[in-house]
Amino acid sequence: MRPEIVRRLAKAERFLKQCHRDDPVEDTESLITNAYYAMYHAATAFVMACGERPPKTHSQMVGAFGLRMRDGDNADREAGRSLRAVHDLRLLADYDDAATIAADRAVDARLKAVAFISHCRALIEGLP
Repeated sequence: MRPEIVRRLAKAERFLKQCHRDDPVEDTESLITNAYYAMYHAATAFVMACGERPPKTHSQMVGAFGLRMRDGDNADREAGRSLRAVHDLRLLADYDDAATIAADRAVDARLKAVAFISHCRALIEGLP
């Protein structure tokens, strides 16, 4: 595996580790942001492992990953949907000062991140 892919996966794991430290009630926004960035770096690693350059914006990365997943199996499509959902939730948490996000949505984002990173690792390991 190329070093830049290894670094991206390691970064994803660091964000995921922080995500597990965040309290869903006290640190809702932080948990969501860390979950998203864990997923973002894992998605970037996958795109790079496919031989592509990562898109320049987060929205483009979410779209590029989703396009690669849409013709896959149910787990692939769910990974694409999960990345989109957590991306959208992160935008709400980061930029909407009036948003009140329930702790269970933050916990769901963390669960999605765990499954997503595992799925990305499996996809990368399965590439030729």
